[in-house]
Amino acid sequence: QSPKCKMSNTNKDQVEWYAVWERAEKFLRSQQREEARKVFRLGLSQDIMDLQSYSKAIKEFGIDIDESSACQWFQKMDLYNRGGLDFNEFFNSLKLNQTPVAQWVASIVPFAQLLGVCLNSIIKTNDDVDPLRKLSAAKPRDVDIAMDVFATALKNYFASKLDELRRTLEAQDKRAAELTLVPAANKFVSVKTAAGSADDFLMGLTHRIGLPRDDIAKAMREEHTILPGYDAEFAMMNGRKTCPSMEFGFVLDPATCPPEGLSNKRKLRRPEDLMEIPLVRSAKLTLDEVRAVVLYTGPMFAVYNTVLRREPEEDYKRFTGGGVNTYATTIFVLVSAVKKVPPPPPPPARHTPP
Repeated sequence: QSPKCKMSNTNKDQVEWYAVWERAEKFLRSQQREEARKVFRLGLSQDIMDLQSYSKAIKEFGIDIDESSACQWFQKMDLYNRGGLDFNEFFNSLKLNQTPVAQWVASIVPFAQLLGVCLNSIIKTNDDVDPLRKLSAAKPRDVDIAMDVFATALKNYFASKLDELRRTLEAQDKRAAELTLVPAANKFVSVKTAAGSADDFLMGLTHRIGLPRDDIAKAMREEHTILPGYDAEFAMMNGRKTCPSMEFGFVLDPATCPPEGLSNKRKLRRPEDLMEIPLVRSAKLTLDEVRAVVLYTGPMFAVYNTVLRREPEEDYKRFTGGGVNTYATTIFVLVSAVKKVPPPPPPPARHTPP
C-alpha cells in the first residue's frame, strides 16, 4: 500500500474518530443538569417544553431517534398530560432514553464495577482514610494508568460479548429459517417453534427483555397503558377480545377500565385482598408481586409468554411495538414472586399392600 493511501486511511480514521467523539461529548453534556438546563431554556417563552422544542433539544445532545420514537418518549415523560415537559421531566428523559444498543450494552457490561476495581487499585484502600478523599488526591499519572487499564479490559470484555451476540443472532436466524408448519392427517396441527438455545438461557432474562425500572408500580402501569403495544388486541380463551390496557384496568384499576372490559361477568379478588392469604404472607410477597401474578394468571399470560419466546413474530411485534415495550419490569417482578413462593409438597406415597 502506498504512503498516499496510508495517509488517506489515517485521515479517514481521524475524521471518524472525531465524529464519534463529538457525539460522545454531546451525550456527556446531556447528563449534566446545568448543560441540560441551558438547552431547555433555549427559545422557551414559559417553563414548559412542547414536542417540537423537545425534538430539537434531544438532537442538540446527539440523541439519534426518529420522530415517532421522540413523540413516544415525550408522551411517556409528560406525567401530568399537560402537552409539555417541565425541566425535571425533560432531564429525566435524557437519562432514561436509551436506544436498543444502549439497553443491550447496559445489560451485559459492568461499567461502574470495572472502573471501581481499576480506581481502587491506585488508591490502596487498606487503611481508615476515606477512599473518596484518597481518590480526589490521586496523581494524574495514577489516574491515567487506571483509565488505560479500564479501557483495555473493557475493550477485551466487550469483544467477547459482541462475539456472543453475533453467535446468538446467527442461531436465531437459523431457527427462524427452520420454522415449519406441518399439517397432520386430522384437525390438529404440529407447529415447530423457536424457544431459544442454551446460550440464550445462560445469557439471562436481562439479555432477553432488558432491565427493569426502579419505580415498579409506575413502570408496570406504563407498560400496560402507555408504551407501544398497550392497545394490541388478542383473543381470550372464551373468544372475547381484550388488550393489555383493558386487563390492567380490570385487575388493578377498574375506574380506568373500558365498560367492555367489565361486562363479561369475570370476577376477580382485588390484589390488596389477596395480601392476607397465608401463602402470600409467609412468602412475603409485595403488592406489586401479587399484582404481577394476578395479571399472569389471567389472559395476559399470552402476551408475556410471546414476549419471552419472541414467537409468533407477528404477535411479538404487535405486543411490544417492534421490541420497544418488553414488559421488563412486570416480568422481573413476576419472576421474583415465583422464586419466593415455595413449591407444593410432593404427593403422598401410595400404600402398596403386602
